[in-house]
Amino acid sequence: MELRIAPPIVLLTAAALDVVLGLLDPTPELPITVRIATAGVLLALALAIFARALSTLHAAQTTANPYAPQRTTALVTHGIFAVTRNPMYLGMVVALLAIAAAFGSPLALVSVVLFTGYIDRWQIRPEERALLQAFGPEFAEYCRRTRRWI
Repeated sequence: MELRIAPPIVLLTAAALDVVLGLLDPTPELPITVRIATAGVLLALALAIFARALSTLHAAQTTANPYAPQRTTALVTHGIFAVTRNPMYLGMVVALLAIAAAFGSPLALVSVVLFTGYIDRWQIRPEERALLQAFGPEFAEYCRRTRRWI
């Protein structure tokens, strides 16, 4: 696989960058209560997306290990996977948006863009190639009807 850095490490790095960029823009226009409430809603959404994805994979008795897509025993296309092919990565993006919202800083959105581009190129595309090899036309059809992100 082309994976160079584990997705959780990429997420933590992007989150740290999110904080640094948020601190560089010290004059948020939104009141703190609005920023915190928005961040809280986004964080709850991120956790719900992530939990739903993990529980769906667990119920299907297949792996969630990003290092071993070849160990996937079932192609999961229902539940949250009917909305997005990558709900766990989507959850990570929403978590980064929560951090940016907490700071109220448009500058902090840079980390979201960088994270999304990196994960899409170095993680998702290699995973998809492995799944296409494992599930062939069934995975190709799933890709045609379900978007990569949202």
